[in-house]
Amino acid sequence: MGFLSGLPLIGISSENPGFPDMASGAVRASGMEMHRLLCPTCGQISAIYYVPNRDSFFLHTDQGDIWQINAQGYLVDVVRGPGADNQAGTEDSLRLSDAVMAPGFTWADRDGPLYLESFHREGRQRRPFLDFNGHGWSGVYGQGRFVLRHQGAELRFSAYHGRHSSGGERSRLSLFRLNASGHGDAEKLAFLVVRPIPYDRNFQQLGVYLVRPHPAAAPPVQSERYQQLNQYHELSLKFEGFDRHPGQLSRIVYVNGRSEEFDSSPLNQTHAAARRPAPLSFLFSHKLPGKKSEHYDYLELNGTFYELGDNPEKFSAVVTMEEQEVLAALSKLNALRSTTGPITLLFTAETMSEGPSYHVYLQRGDVKEPMKNARLSEREVATFISDKLNQRYDQERINQAYDEVLSGSISQTQFMSTVEEVATRSYLEPFDVSRPVVRLIVVRLEERDGARAADLYTSYIKRVYPHLGPHHKMTDVASMALVVSLVYNKPDVAESAINTLLGGAEMNMEELQNETLLYNLACYYARHGDKPKLLEAAELAVSQGKTADQFLNDSDFTDYRTDPDFLEAIGAEF
Repeated sequence: MGFLSGLPLIGISSENPGFPDMASGAVRASGMEMHRLLCPTCGQISAIYYVPNRDSFFLHTDQGDIWQINAQGYLVDVVRGPGADNQAGTEDSLRLSDAVMAPGFTWADRDGPLYLESFHREGRQRRPFLDFNGHGWSGVYGQGRFVLRHQGAELRFSAYHGRHSSGGERSRLSLFRLNASGHGDAEKLAFLVVRPIPYDRNFQQLGVYLVRPHPAAAPPVQSERYQQLNQYHELSLKFEGFDRHPGQLSRIVYVNGRSEEFDSSPLNQTHAAARRPAPLSFLFSHKLPGKKSEHYDYLELNGTFYELGDNPEKFSAVVTMEEQEVLAALSKLNALRSTTGPITLLFTAETMSEGPSYHVYLQRGDVKEPMKNARLSEREVATFISDKLNQRYDQERINQAYDEVLSGSISQTQFMSTVEEVATRSYLEPFDVSRPVVRLIVVRLEERDGARAADLYTSYIKRVYPHLGPHHKMTDVASMALVVSLVYNKPDVAESAINTLLGGAEMNMEELQNETLLYNLACYYARHGDKPKLLEAAELAVSQGKTADQFLNDSDFTDYRTDPDFLEAIGAEF
């Protein structure tokens, strides 16, 4: 059955033994066969070309992908996204004609390439229903029994069909094949494209079907690219955070054109590991929890915001990942030696003030590879709106993490992971990223938990500060680090703060506009017997608001209470 055998398909109708449903499996007759080539959501075909010097067909889709099929009917390659036309070699090519739409064609012509033998009406559709182009349509729909003629064979199958009320057929079927001769095996292939019509009632039949000789020629020597597309992995599917968002997973499409259907499968569950190709996209739907004052307006994925549309209470969307990012992540996860078990496609949701925020990962054990280039099928908002929303979402995300770490519902490590993630996105000001870290260090000091206070500072310096660079809130971080060092005897913390945040040997204390930091520096230098720096820090701290009594009542300055230089620096009476 070719490279897409094994697709999940629906069964043959017992009422139509001579005309099996086209999506139920291979249809064969007189040395020819027809079977599905591309899945229903792999993109509607806009054109098909044959390129003689590459002995291949190139199927162009509306979404920008180009599928390359060789003259024996096997997948050779798929080029995705913008610029695909330039890589497909469609220069010096032959465009296949649509035999069904040719002038003079009628469905009742039994000498034609595709004719309708009979039609079983199932219902009627009336205006004002609109099709995808916004045109009014009305008529009857049902099952048609078709005969497809190609290379002397007659292939019989049934397919969903429509008849317009004004007369004429409304079938979704288009048959593409070469008109030119002298191209050998390529002339033996044909492509049946099944497009949707208004309010399609048989999604399963959509896609592209290949007509070719049976039995098929031996598959070609498998290139590295072919092996990549058709490599199978132990892959499970996991959806989290949808307990407040009841909905369904409908379908997953894989990089090689296969798809997997999920019949009303609820979100917020795990699907067991199975041998699956690399995932490319998935279709899901869910409801949104209500808000007291207004509806949600946006969806967010990887920092990109999308308009929710006309129905903010329930929606459907397709998440599409970047093929190369998926394949690279799978290669990395498969190579892990310290981790066993299947790889998981993980899709999570957070409930934010403006709407849900999604995250997509490929994960094995504790190792997560984010799909940073994944996108939703909805319409993106304008850039300036997106930037503002990203700021609001990141501020909300970091505030939620702070509340959760205080309540104990997440660990301090998880809190810092959120802070790091927000810092890398660069939408929030460094001050706003650093402030909750400083607040949490203060809380740990109040709890007399020096170890966790020190860990917070160390994590900030290693994971967060490199993304922020110098900023005015860093003086508060340095000040807290000095307190941790002095109270809990952690000299490495103070040295790190002075060298990393304050300039080390080149520090200019006159530029430090932070009376608390200057006071803590005075304490630090008093403890270490560095009188010149103690006097400089103390004098500056007093000039910015500290009082002589605060110094005289602090045990760190016991050895200097009668020192005239010290008393002069803090403005105390001799």
